[in-house]
Amino acid sequence: MQDRLSTYLHAELLGNGRMLAERLVGESRLALSQGSSENIRPLLETVCTYPNVLGVLVASADGKAIASGGGRPEAPDADVLARLSDGTRHIEWSDRTVVLAPV
Repeated sequence: MQDRLSTYLHAELLGNGRMLAERLVGESRLALSQGSSENIRPLLETVCTYPNVLGVLVASADGKAIASGGGRPEAPDADVLARLSDGTRHIEWSDRTVVLAPV
């Protein structure tokens, strides 16, 4: 039973993370296309108040940070970012899960 509950909670957390990442993409696309990362900073800070969100990072395709909120999120390696053409995905470490979404 514990394993099924853990699997369910993990899937729910990933689903929520993907939903938040995709909403951020939609709501920040215009500001980013105009080169105005300051306009999305309040949105990033709001998302960081959500349960289970430690930080948010908007990075360029080469991994350079454009805007961030919350803790100190790290940009993934460029080879990870290059694979985002497949859409929203996640990467798991022992202490955290990172959800990535292309803009």
